[in-house]
Amino acid sequence: MSTGNNEYKDGLMRAIFKNPDRALRLYNAVTGKNLSIDTIVEIKNIEPVFLSKLT
Repeated sequence: MSTGNNEYKDGLMRAIFKNPDRALRLYNAVTGKNLSIDTIVEIKNIEPVFLSKLT
């Protein structure tokens, strides 16, 4: 298991996914799909939902 800096990893993922164009390109690369650049991308934050399950 990686022992890297979790804050750095989190910051990197947030930086990538807060930009809809980059998020779409990453999604296409990971899934092998080819959604067009005109595809509407809605960025959602799941942190409140995740944290509510912990309390």
